[in-house]
Amino acid sequence: MKLSSRIIVAFLLLAMLLSLFSCRDNTEQGSIDSSEVRSTAEVTTADTEEFYDSCGRTYENIAYTILRYDSEQQGGWVGRPNDIFNEDSSAGILEAAVYKRNKLVEDKLGITINLVTLHSSFVNDMVVAASGDHIYDLALPRLNDVARLMTQNLIRDWTELGMDTGYSWWDQNSIDTFTMAGKVFAMSSDITFVDKLSTLAVVVNQTNADKLKLGDIISLVDKREWTVGKMLELASNATAQLDGVKGLYTQNDTSYYFLHAANIETVTVENDQLVFNLNSDRAMTVLQKAYTVLNSDYCKNRQYNENGGTTDTSEFVQDFIQNNGGLFMLRSVESFYEIIKYTVDYMILPMPIYDENVAEYRSSVNGYTAVALCLPITNPVDTDQRTADIVQLMGMYSSREVTPVLYNVVLGTRFAGSADNANMLNLIFESRFFDRGLYWSASVRKAVIKSKAALVTAADTVASTIKANETQINSEFAAIYNAAQKYQNVGGQNK
Repeated sequence: MKLSSRIIVAFLLLAMLLSLFSCRDNTEQGSIDSSEVRSTAEVTTADTEEFYDSCGRTYENIAYTILRYDSEQQGGWVGRPNDIFNEDSSAGILEAAVYKRNKLVEDKLGITINLVTLHSSFVNDMVVAASGDHIYDLALPRLNDVARLMTQNLIRDWTELGMDTGYSWWDQNSIDTFTMAGKVFAMSSDITFVDKLSTLAVVVNQTNADKLKLGDIISLVDKREWTVGKMLELASNATAQLDGVKGLYTQNDTSYYFLHAANIETVTVENDQLVFNLNSDRAMTVLQKAYTVLNSDYCKNRQYNENGGTTDTSEFVQDFIQNNGGLFMLRSVESFYEIIKYTVDYMILPMPIYDENVAEYRSSVNGYTAVALCLPITNPVDTDQRTADIVQLMGMYSSREVTPVLYNVVLGTRFAGSADNANMLNLIFESRFFDRGLYWSASVRKAVIKSKAALVTAADTVASTIKANETQINSEFAAIYNAAQKYQNVGGQNK
């Protein structure tokens, strides 16, 4: 056979093979290696070239209804862009990107995307939906609500769909976090950016930093000299040297901020089950430090103000910037929407490492505000391909249309305002930390996050508190694990 003939035959064989695999069932499970899954903070050309093929499937103009936790009415995030649905493209650049993403998915699949938000209890509405009064195709609860939804048989296991979650628009950390007994009950993706805005950052009031002649603080981050001890030293000095200044503005979540800074998660995994992880000497020492700081004279706690109540976020941020103000503020990234109302003169830093024994910065993700994707139990299995097509395409178009705008324009330009701040934001998002214990267990949250009355003596009672709660918390984890083990799904209803 001539060489040219061999080449032609080879090309024909290749074309035949491509035709066989070009329209495979895209719900086939891909192997997931966390080392191969890129951070959503990395917006690259390679990401935009990733492609999910829905093979021309369309769905007869069905209405796809998404139930989402109401971050504005329930979470107080007034004026933040909606990451799931916008009526038109005129509200702003991020809203326009969300609108475009939805239109691309709608036009490709022949569907209509609808959004429902609630002003009451998300879990209770899911109970009503399971009774058949309301049908939702996708649910986006807060991370802290996932355990209740699972144990009340209100959500399905995502692995039943056999979806390939190896695409870069899926957050592997969140998948690991919400895997229980080999089943995945929730996961985050580029479809929503609320989880990104719920990531902890340290904001520096540049005016007060200049008064204190602090110089180049960012160099401390680069040299890994940005430690909790250094932050507290500077905060204490600010209160001592500047009239009316509180060196540290924060809230009672500081206890787990410090744990994560020390690379301590509230749980470990033993024999596939979660086990309470705060009975070590180091964990108790870190908690003692956090509670001592919250009681210090250089700390202003948003949740426990002088009048005994919680200070509104906008008022808290304004006070930090304008009214004598503070030096450092520990707040989620969404607070930048408030900060830029009052100043553009600020720095952004990651939460410091606890001490020199910690190798990497850790940025906590707030489970009270961040949301994840859950599949309602009312979804029948005969719609699984449709569900896979919709969420995969929403993820793909989010990574192309929404995520670049979020990072490069809203965060990278509007919030950062400088190359240094932009680099710090990248570091913050690369170091996001999902704490399974905080999301799966209300008892863990109660043991770690203290009420105002308990905070007064919290530093002296860490060991007794941990010991008193350990058995109950581990029993709670065992019950959650058993519920996950018993889960079965038949025809879209948990059996």
